[in-house]
Amino acid sequence: MDTYTRNGVAAGSGAQTLTAPVDGVTVESIDPPRGRRYDEDGAVADFTGYLHAPVGWDRERELEKYWNSEHESRLGLGFCVAGNPRRHFMLRTVRHDAAWVREQLELAIAHVEATPRRRAH
Repeated sequence: MDTYTRNGVAAGSGAQTLTAPVDGVTVESIDPPRGRRYDEDGAVADFTGYLHAPVGWDRERELEKYWNSEHESRLGLGFCVAGNPRRHFMLRTVRHDAAWVREQLELAIAHVEATPRRRAH
């Protein structure tokens, strides 16, 4: 089981350290999988962790919508609370490991950040 953290600080057994820029939206940590279970297609698990995002970043729902349209698993992402840049996330029904989750979250973040905002009608 691996726990991924940012800026050289790792916690947990078998932790892997990753370095990420501080100014953008990054995957801060991913906890070891929970609730591992099996269905007719194999093993699934749930993951929780934290994203680091600027306090004014407000594209949480866009990231959730994009993830949920691209993957079988479901992403839930918390809002900024009390000016804290950490956003809690939960991924349900994932068929892969923490490294895949991190890679796919980073790709989804990059996609959302590169997509122009839609104008409100």
